[in-house]
Order: sequence, then structure tokens, then C-alpha cells
Amino acid sequence: MTQHGDFFPSYLQWLACHDDEVLHHFFTDMLESTYPDGTRHLNSLAMHSPGSLDALLTQLDGVELAILHAATELDAGRYPASFEEILDTLAELFEITGTPAERIPTTDHVRAAAARLLHRGLLFSPELALTAPATDVIELLTTEPATLLGVPPQLPDCFNPGTTHVWRLVDAHRNPQPEADLRRTLEELSPRQQAVLRTLHANGGVGHSAAFAADADPDHPLAKMVSAGVLDLIDDTTARISGRVQQALREAVVSPAGGTWVRPDSTDGTDPPTPADPTEADSSVAEVVQFLTELADILEEVAQAPLAPLAKGGIGVRDVRKLAKQLGRPEDYIVSRLDWLLACGLIALDEATPRYQGSPAHVYAVTERALDVLEADIASQWAELLLGWAGSGYSPWMHHEELRQGHPQLWSAHTARIRRFLPEALLQAGPSREGVWEHVWRLRPYLAWSTPQAHWERLLEDMAQLGLVVLHGDQVAITPALQGFHAALATPEDAPETPREVLTAHLQSLLPDYTDMLIVQGDHTILAPGPLRPEDTHTLSSFATKESSGIATVWRVTPALAQQAIARGRSAEAILDFLGRMSPARTVDSLPQSLRYLLSDAQRAVSAGRAPQTDAGSFTAYRVPTPVGTVELPPREREELRTIVVPQVVEQVQEYRDATGADGLDGDGAVTATTPAEIKEALRQAESARTPVEVSYADADNQTVTVLCQVVTVSPSRVTVVRISDQDILHLHMHRMIGARMGGFDDDNPA
Repeated sequence: MTQHGDFFPSYLQWLACHDDEVLHHFFTDMLESTYPDGTRHLNSLAMHSPGSLDALLTQLDGVELAILHAATELDAGRYPASFEEILDTLAELFEITGTPAERIPTTDHVRAAAARLLHRGLLFSPELALTAPATDVIELLTTEPATLLGVPPQLPDCFNPGTTHVWRLVDAHRNPQPEADLRRTLEELSPRQQAVLRTLHANGGVGHSAAFAADADPDHPLAKMVSAGVLDLIDDTTARISGRVQQALREAVVSPAGGTWVRPDSTDGTDPPTPADPTEADSSVAEVVQFLTELADILEEVAQAPLAPLAKGGIGVRDVRKLAKQLGRPEDYIVSRLDWLLACGLIALDEATPRYQGSPAHVYAVTERALDVLEADIASQWAELLLGWAGSGYSPWMHHEELRQGHPQLWSAHTARIRRFLPEALLQAGPSREGVWEHVWRLRPYLAWSTPQAHWERLLEDMAQLGLVVLHGDQVAITPALQGFHAALATPEDAPETPREVLTAHLQSLLPDYTDMLIVQGDHTILAPGPLRPEDTHTLSSFATKESSGIATVWRVTPALAQQAIARGRSAEAILDFLGRMSPARTVDSLPQSLRYLLSDAQRAVSAGRAPQTDAGSFTAYRVPTPVGTVELPPREREELRTIVVPQVVEQVQEYRDATGADGLDGDGAVTATTPAEIKEALRQAESARTPVEVSYADADNQTVTVLCQVVTVSPSRVTVVRISDQDILHLHMHRMIGARMGGFDDDNPA
């Protein structure tokens, strides 16, 4: 990247100074990290128009958003602001908000966050490239705090005081009341005030009234709502619902009074997580193994008999009752386990192979991945469950009588995002639920704002079911499984091991070693005192039925099962050899005599043709394709974005660079346009970027006049500008324009 002295470029000029490889990587990362919403911003960059930054802002933490808020207060979308000025404005914002000193980020926090914003393309400077190492950015801001920084020209609109996205604003947390007092204040509002509050909340949270004026009646209901902290004044006639009040109305997690940007008494803004007691962690593993077995039981039933969807969508009560009867379980147990299988992508609605007779083309059936899970070892099953859950947008808390479980409308990309995010938050938060929710506000304000607290609580319960945390009332303790899970989710695409391999290896280390022993008893029950290898489980299940599940399992051999196994090709001798090899004494002679007789009788019955004819144990598995995770970019779309969409955007930046000279800048750091088409394009860029432009035009006497101005509007025939020297408005005809120059102005000019 070329640097250009004191000249401060527009955002697009700065981007154009990077080579194509850097731009391709930048646009690809931006698009994939904000899928499916990022294309609006990407296209806007290519078209030199404001576009949308919404998707990018949802990815930011609290300190990053605070920096951008401060920068927009300084109008850094038009005129660059120094890092010193941003720090001073941040201090003012925190003072207005009433943020406790221990929750305010240090200058070190701010520098580190500024480096992250630069790499996202949300802060820029001619002194720094997109690829500048974070250490270099931090060093520059430390040694040269007067370094000028700009933001994309469309950013200020995102931090307008009247925005409906108040989670972006520092001062949205300025209500000083503790949550309990705040809720009490809302309950004590008069019916009229509550009606006003509901109306405002339903219409964006911002209202206008003369009652907000300084000289208005202080006893007016609206004025009282301002004094109570329910409404925040924006100007003399405009107010918005206080951000913390809006959080309460949305049933979201309510941030602490004054907000929170770092964890109190923490050097790095986080707090070490509380590990679970080793005994509790081991117990959690055993419960997961039992849970996996319960899910496998339902998978085996659905594999043989897929579930037909209701006419309105979803799984019907009749199918739930049928499964409950077959498995001898309560209906609510079946509903819960079906929700888990749907959430983890082990059951899905699609066209089954082979076609299930008597049902519509699309049925709820086991997925291809589910069939692999049924044959896998425990660690692999656990890993598949975790990864399926993390990538799924299935929202079981949303289903009801009219929206039955499994309904397509129950999938939400937002749910998938909070599933992937919560493990990261738990590894950095304190031991209490309150500490977790506070850290959610620090780490991802958008998710805290947009997610009801009940949904966060449900996800915590899910994570306990998955063996990731142990819950004790308000306390949250993490297990070793959570650390491996987070490491797997953070595995880069080009790593030598896949996330699945990383996670499976970690989970295997938490499980007991495989047992090579079976204890065969006289009543023909077989006890496996630990987890069995998949091949041993497969062999045992061919002639015995499982009676209890868990890390230790109990099986039983019956004459019918023995005959079925032999009829399908196993011999009594092979079964006895297997059991003898696995017995404590490692000999067939040590097995109960009654079991040896049972197998011999079964062999004779099959040889004599007396065994019952049955297909038990070998069935057709109806399957459907495994769905792609809700937040995952489908492979085909990923390829199109990388090979078609992003290159098109990079090509348009190239065209801009070529049209304006090498690197997009001339010798003194200015872009000069002389042809009518170039002039019109330069004026449009200046309007979009909100940057000053020097225009030359022929006046009524055909004399050349040059003025430094701010572009207001550009039409095919005329441009309206504000002359910076005296703020006069000029209407200039395009056919009289001689040239337009962006950048390269003297230091005493506003540019």
C-alpha cells in the first residue's frame, strides 16, 4: 500500500491503494462472516454508494462499537479525527452514560479494538493498511496519538441518536437504576404513560412532542417519564425510550446501569471461568453417554418408519404417541428427543431414499449423517451431536399448537448465531448467570439486544444436557468438554485437522477407556462394564438385545435372538468364541453352561428349519440428505461468492483505480477529473463520501472560477454544492464544469 504524506483519502481511495489479492481476501472474509446479509455492503462499496453496514456492526464487541460511536460524533465520516480526539469523546460518552469507572475500557483496550476495526475496514488511515499487524497499529496509536482516522461515509447514519438500533450507542445505557428498580418504575407508570410507552415501542422508540421542551410543564406525563429515566431527550422536541427500558420491554438481558465494556477488576476485560468439580464433570460425561443412547433408540425407529408431516407442517401428535408406545416412554420425552434430533441435523424433512410407501414424497427421516452416527463410537457420536447443535437454527422454544415441532418456520439464522457464540462467552465470563449475561453485552451487544433472556436460559440448559456446563442454581461451571468444543469451532479452514477431528480426539480423552471384557451371567445377561468398541457393539447387538444403556451396558441373549443371528450367517461357535474371548477368563469353558446349551439348540433349530422366519435386525433405512447448518455458507454459494461475486467487486475497484491514476491518487494525493463523465463520477463520489471537492467552472462571463465545496446533490444536468469559505449554496450546471479535484488541499482547508 502506498502512503501519501499529509493527504487523507476518501474511504474508496484508501481501499484502492491495496493490491487485488488483499482486496479479494478482505471482501471474502467480510462476506462470509456476515452471511447471508453481507452482500448489501459489499455491493455498496463497488457502486461507491452508502449501502448497509448493519451486518458488519452485529459482529462487533462493545468497545469496537463505542469507538465508532465516538468517531461519528466527531463527524469522521467527512473529516478525519485523531485518535486523541476519539479517546476524549469516548470519555465524554462514558461520563454522559454514567458508566462506573471499573467498567470503562482502558486506553490499551481501545487501541486493541481500533486495530480490529482497521482489519474489518471500519476505521482507516493512509498511515495504515488493511493488513497492518495489530502490534503495528497499537504501536502507532501509542507513539503518535494524533494519527488521523476516518470511517466509511455511510457509518454516521448507523449511530444517529434516533436510530432504532440503540444497542450501538454508548449512551443507550445511561438509565442509572438497578434492573429491579427500573422494572418497578415501569410498573408504577400511569395507564396513560404505559399506553404512550407501548405506542412508542411499537413504532421505533422515538417520539416528538412540545412537552419535551425545557420551558414545558414539568408535570406533563411525558416530562415525568423523562425525569424518571424512562425516556432520553435527543433534542428540545424529541425523545427516545431509554435503551435499558427498551431491553426490558423486549424481554432481553438488561445491561447493568451505565453499561459495561470491561469486566470489573480484570486486567484484560474478562474473568477466568469456573471449572466444574471433577466428580461432577465425570457424572456429566456419563449422562451424555446415556443421552446418546436414548437418541439412538429413536433414530432406529424413525429409520424404519419415517414420519409424515402434517398438512400445515410439522410432526403430528399421532406420530409422537406411536413412538412413545413403541419405546415405552412418555410423550413429552419423545417430543424432547425429537427436538434434539431435529436441532442436530439427525432428522430432517426431505425426499426419502428409498421412497417410503404410503407417505408423501417429503417425510421426516433420519439423515445420512445420522446413519453414520449410529455406527460410530461414543466420542464421534458426541462430537456429531455438538457440531450439529452449534450449526443449527432450529428454535424449539417457538413451537406451539399452530406451529408444530419440525415446522420449517422454526429455523432461524439468529438461533444458530447465538448457539455458536455462547461457548465463547462462557469461557470468558464469571461463575454466575448474571456475569454471563453481562459479558454477552460486552462481547456481542447485538445478540444481547436481540435475544430474549429466556432463549439464553434455554441454551444454557441445552449445554448442560450436552455435557458442556454444570448448572447449580445461579452458578455456571464449565467442563473440559466445553474447552474442546470451543477449540473445534475456532479451528481455521486450512488447519491440518478438521473441527470434527479436533473435537472427537478431545472428547475421547474424557471418556473411559474401551473395555475388552464382558461378564456373562447364568440368566443369560451380559454386562459390559465400560464403553465397547463399535465393532464389539455391532457383534453383540447381532445376537443380544440391550436392556440398559450408559457407559456400562446390560444385554440379554434369548433363544429367538440367537436363532435370528445364526439364520443371518453367524454360527453358535463364532458367538461362543467372541464371548469367550471377552470373558474375564478368556475361555469358552468359563461361560455359563446354560448359555452354551441355548446357542447349540439355536444352531440345531436353524439347521432343521425350525427357526422362525424373520427380518428382525436387518431393515431398510429410509434416509434424507443431511441439511447444511443454518449459518454455514452452502458449498455451491461459497464457490460462487469466491469465484464470481468477489472478483467482480475487486474488478470495479480496479476500474476506479485505473480511472484515477496509479494507486487511485495523483502526485500530491489528489484525484483530478477533467472529462464530463469523470467530473460527474468524482462529484458523486464526493457526495457519497461526504468529502470536500475543489470544482472549477465557467461563470456567466466565461471566467474560470475555482471553489472548495461540499456536494449536496448531483443530477444529470446540475450539481448543488455548499461553498466552504462562506457556506453559500451554489447551483452549478454540468455543461459549465471544467474540472473536479478531490484531496491534496492545503492544511488550513477543512479537507
